[in-house]
Amino acid sequence: MNEILNIRRFGLLFKKLLFEQPLQTFGLLGVVLVGTLLFYQPYNLQNIRYGDAEQILNFVLFIGGGSLTFFMFSHFSDNAKGYTYLLMPSSYFEKWLCGFIVVCVLFLGIYLTFFRIVDSTYVNAFHKELANTKELSPQTVRNFLRTVQILRFDSEYFKRSLALFFLLTGATAVGSLYFNKNAFVKIFIGIIAVVWVYLFVNGWINSYFFTGVPISTSSFGNVHLIEDGSVTLSKAHWDIVLILFYYCLPTALWLIALIRLREKEI
Repeated sequence: MNEILNIRRFGLLFKKLLFEQPLQTFGLLGVVLVGTLLFYQPYNLQNIRYGDAEQILNFVLFIGGGSLTFFMFSHFSDNAKGYTYLLMPSSYFEKWLCGFIVVCVLFLGIYLTFFRIVDSTYVNAFHKELANTKELSPQTVRNFLRTVQILRFDSEYFKRSLALFFLLTGATAVGSLYFNKNAFVKIFIGIIAVVWVYLFVNGWINSYFFTGVPISTSSFGNVHLIEDGSVTLSKAHWDIVLILFYYCLPTALWLIALIRLREKEI
């Protein structure tokens, strides 16, 4: 067991990982927090922007989380780099666990806490402004209060964003370990290629099954028609898709990163 996980050795590796490259860890986190304050502007009666909070959350989680994952795992791609060379006795599992905790526990936890504080502060301030205004009708005020709410962490939108975060960081971890040169560019191109293939396949399937039927929007398992109506997967099949998307794919990517680290140790 000590060959795979030694608590003292893991603690020393984790401490060295954080403080050997403070620009990549604390610096990136600071940029993310400051960027959130700059782009998340307070709500006001003259310019109410629905959906800003969701867009900022997704942008920061994907860009910040992906960049931090690349910094963490690219150091493990070569045994002659930095602390990886100095701490050769550390196991592949300890290295993987360090990267996972920094990205998916520390970064995610700190940012979501900060985002909740900023989001609740701005939304509550806007609600107080609504309560004090006499220019709007009671119905309009109720509509604003119902529409502008603190982003719930138990909503379906947030769950989907969190699943995409784990998918993106897992894919970045795998790419950082498999690509030796120009890894960041290759990972970016690979992600764009996957998105493009998804859009192409989705469009091809729609054109095959809905020939001559005008479609307004479509996503996996859900097609909205321009004329009234939509086509969706059954609940049983949709539950299977959600399990694969929320749990199986992210777990598989992070396990592949662990297996790749083990291969590099052999």
